[in-house]
Amino acid sequence: MSARPAVSVAMIARDEEEVIGRALRSVAWADEVVVVDGGSRDGTAATAEELGARVVRTGEWPGFPEQRRRALEACAGPWILVLDADEEVSPELAEEIRRALAGERGSAGGRSPADAAGLPAGYEILFHTRYLGHWFGKRGWHRERHLRLARKDALRVTGGRVHEGLAVDGPVGRLRHPIRHYTYRSLERHHRKMGEYARLKARELHERGRSATPASAAGHAAAALFTGYVLRGRFLDGWAGLLRELLSAQAALLAYLELWELGRGDEGSATEAGGSAP
Repeated sequence: MSARPAVSVAMIARDEEEVIGRALRSVAWADEVVVVDGGSRDGTAATAEELGARVVRTGEWPGFPEQRRRALEACAGPWILVLDADEEVSPELAEEIRRALAGERGSAGGRSPADAAGLPAGYEILFHTRYLGHWFGKRGWHRERHLRLARKDALRVTGGRVHEGLAVDGPVGRLRHPIRHYTYRSLERHHRKMGEYARLKARELHERGRSATPASAAGHAAAALFTGYVLRGRFLDGWAGLLRELLSAQAALLAYLELWELGRGDEGSATEAGGSAP
């Protein structure tokens, strides 16, 4: 087999004891696994150490972007695979990564060994998402992909409070095999998490000077439902697709209603500071 450059796995976690074992076992082939633990109150850190990961304890949760940056900085390898605690690298993807980074022919975005220096700066990876016993991403025209494998010297964190992203400086290739994402196991968990995301998104938008009204909140919710259910083809996933997009639309509604309330609070503060309203 052709040699490949070393790969570090970067993972952030907090209170993920129930699921992190599956993720770590799926990357046992990696040269290094780094778990940045942001103040877990369960056995997340102990489980990670038992399975061979190097655990970095931060003692607090500074937010997704900063925590992700800490994980990337802690990695020693020239290539980094970013994985979450509720995800799993399929065996086929693990082999495809080895072949791609070794520059072997037949791998998506790969090169011959003689041209291995011409590898892309990063790779987008296909996602299959498990939701309430149903697999998303195996049908329909909208197939979810995310940049998750990249050279450390080209990789950077983007985004805000809620969903941070990754970007690279340079060309991006694509890998064919999936990361499996085991998302919300119940409607109650999904509903609770969407409420947390809505509050974070509202604060982020408020800090950027954005505003909302009840009417615009309803408009954002309707747009989210139409985009997910129709444009992304979630109607092909039956009742599971409908439930997922209804809850996503509800999260959009809550976020913009909370943004509206934050704006009203600012107006109240300004009125108090300047005397009684005319």
